[in-house]
Parts: sequence; C-alpha cells; structure tokens
Amino acid sequence: MFSFQDDDEQWISLRYDLTAPLARYVAENFDSLPKPYRSYRAGYVYRNEKPGPGRFRQFMQFDADTVGSASPAADAEMCMMAADTMEALGFPRRAYVVKVNNRKILDGVMESIGLGATRITGRATYGATRDRQLDRLGVDGVKQLLGEGRKDESGDFTKGASLGSEQIESLLFLTAPSIQAVRYNEGWEVAARTILIP
Repeated sequence: MFSFQDDDEQWISLRYDLTAPLARYVAENFDSLPKPYRSYRAGYVYRNEKPGPGRFRQFMQFDADTVGSASPAADAEMCMMAADTMEALGFPRRAYVVKVNNRKILDGVMESIGLGATRITGRATYGATRDRQLDRLGVDGVKQLLGEGRKDESGDFTKGASLGSEQIESLLFLTAPSIQAVRYNEGWEVAARTILIP
C-alpha cells in the first residue's frame, strides 16, 4: 500500500483496490440493501510493489460484484457481463476467454494432497495466488514458487510454499481422475452449473 505524510504530517494512503470499500459499505448497510446487491465501479488503484511485465504501481481497475447470493446464477451473470463488455469494446466472440474459478476446487485438491483442514489455510491461500501466476510465469515458475522458491530476472528471491514434488504435481494437475476430494467435486459441479445455466 502506498502511504506517505503530507505537509501537515498527516498520513495519507492511496486506494489499494475497489473491493475493500465495497465490503465496508455492505457491512455498514447490509440490512437496508436489496439482496442480491449488485454494483460496479471503476477507478485508479495503487500498489506499492515491484513493477514488472503486466504489473504496474498505478492502474485502472474495473470491478463488479454481487453480494448476498449463493446461487451459481450470480457467477453466470458475471461471465455474461464480462463477455458483453469485451464485445462492446470491439472484441468479437471467440477472440477472448472468460476464466472461471471456484475456491472449492483448490480446497479439495489441497486436501487430497495431504494439506487438510488443519494446514490448509496458509498454504491454500498461497497456492491460490501461485495458481493465478501460470499465465505470467509458466509451469516451471509456478513449480518453483510452490516448492522452495523462485529468483526472478532482477535477482529478487521469493520464498516458496515448501510443498513436495508430488504435492506440486497434484496441485497443477487439477483434472486428475484420482483426485476424489468432496470439495473438489463440489467445486467442479458448481463451475459446471455456472457455465451451463441457459
């Protein structure tokens, strides 16, 4: 987070993302909001982290959320909105990809490789962030981050999650038929229902 003191020595922090203000607004007004509550917003956000290819300290974030619904229809609406937005921007169908993710899939995979409920929180969160890095770092880079760690082009070292090689392979091979964790199957079911809603 970018934080600094102004001329009066008052601390100022620049907006990190658009999700935290939404969460605060919903928490303060939950009882009076319609359910589900849908909202969207756009604005500049600021990250105090090392810039790199595709990673900027200042960027425009577009955010859309549905709060107060457990239905897969809410996820389907988000997918349709993303597709409609891409087409309004001039990208024809089949020229873009809308990716769908469900945390239950990752939770089930983590449990199936021996990182169950007692150890799942920290490493699953770490694994989820590393899983999102596949496009940027490729399989080898993600394997390093799930293992002992990775040194980037600048020489900076990022400590890994210290998973074993079998755990890493299982985590990356999400569609392996041998993975039978209940949450994994529930997650695929939810994802499939989201995609198949007419």
